[in-house]
Amino acid sequence: MKNFILITAILSSGITFGQYTNSPVPPPTTNRYPSSINVPSAVDVLAIYEDPDQIAQFPEGIEAYRNKIKKLANLDKVKTTNNESSLKSAISFVVERDGTITDVQVVGNDESFASEIKKVALNIKDRWEPAKLKGETVRSKFRVLLSMYKE
Repeated sequence: MKNFILITAILSSGITFGQYTNSPVPPPTTNRYPSSINVPSAVDVLAIYEDPDQIAQFPEGIEAYRNKIKKLANLDKVKTTNNESSLKSAISFVVERDGTITDVQVVGNDESFASEIKKVALNIKDRWEPAKLKGETVRSKFRVLLSMYKE
């Protein structure tokens, strides 16, 4: 009986002391800017862009980057299959907002050549000029094709 009275008191107190408020209906949302004004959209600085307004640049140009890789690569360590003298690879990486490179991937016709090129690319300490999208520096994907001849 005590439990019944307690449960009834709890339920009735919720109904008795419960408050009901009439909250006003929020006004409808409208565009604060007229259509004739161009409001720049925000750029996601964490996204990796494939085609920004201004692509990333190596300080002395892309040919200087290729030459630096060719100069630093030790082709004596490369063990080619079928005694190939022409070695080709594609290097892709992300140029970060501070000019460093990350996520280096190398695809080529020889695995030992690709690993040597990846090691060289990671050891180049020159900073890139990052890409820009709508005036802001952004992360971007960059690809470099490389071909070398082993003597």
